[in-house]
Amino acid sequence: DRNAVLTTFRCQANTTHLTLYLRTVEGQFGVLRVYVAPRSDRPIACKQLEFLIRPLSIHRRTHTFPQDSERPLNRLTLSGRFSLAEMHQWVQFCLPETPDKPPIVMEETTEVKEAVEAEDEENVRLIYESTFIGSKLECCYKKQKATFRSDNISTIAILKDVLTKEATKRKIILSLDIDIHPDSVEYMLRTIHPKLESLIVLTRKVGLIAPLQELVSSQSHKFSSSGTKMERNTTRGDNPLPGSLPADYAAIWREASSLQALYKQHPCTLERLYGCIIDLYIDKYRFQGIDVKARVPGLMKLLKHYDFHHIVQYFNEH
Repeated sequence: DRNAVLTTFRCQANTTHLTLYLRTVEGQFGVLRVYVAPRSDRPIACKQLEFLIRPLSIHRRTHTFPQDSERPLNRLTLSGRFSLAEMHQWVQFCLPETPDKPPIVMEETTEVKEAVEAEDEENVRLIYESTFIGSKLECCYKKQKATFRSDNISTIAILKDVLTKEATKRKIILSLDIDIHPDSVEYMLRTIHPKLESLIVLTRKVGLIAPLQELVSSQSHKFSSSGTKMERNTTRGDNPLPGSLPADYAAIWREASSLQALYKQHPCTLERLYGCIIDLYIDKYRFQGIDVKARVPGLMKLLKHYDFHHIVQYFNEH
């Protein structure tokens, strides 16, 4: 059994609608099969639904790609005896929102001259971006040649693995040329940093809400039991314990509801960002032929006590 997961939902009587939300991980792909069976005591037939989970499932198609000077780009170039239609089929397998028919142009369509030469032959250029971290991907291909550029080294790694596997299935020999920009990994870390830092701060604040509420409640009870009158204005500018509670902790106590609501909007997002950083680390050294999986626990420990400069320093060690 090669299934990654098997789940059964038993619906209540008269249920006619069921909505499921899934969170995919890029690089892990396959087919989600759903079998819908009506409730019946007699022999029944079920309906099978299939949903393709693509290797780069959280990308979407866009139409703008940055200039070379705007961000460091990694490049993967594939050469082999494949047709334009075959390469388009592989790209469609990897990325959502890819048109069924390749949008062909009869001219050079990329700012990188070596990507697709300006000859009178059919060329395709498609651009995508990650909906999660905002990285970009450019796909330029024609008959027997394809070039992929991205500021995310993990995107290049996934494409390399999937496309070579698809070519092997068809017994097509590929020639690979990989150019990894030395600054691309740190660029992605800097891109992720603001979102990661804000979520870490939010998580820490939410973790303090329960202890602060317990402290304020216990102090209020203590004042009440002793007969001491405690000021209890409910305006947002108040500190419930002005003599002992610092202003920043008082702000967390006041804004508890809004902080918890904001936290619920980002379930598992922090862990997903950790996963992106770990993938960057593994892929950086994988392209150098170095296995650093044994050092991942050390990186995870640093992420739990996040400091951007310490993370960059760890990335540069091996």
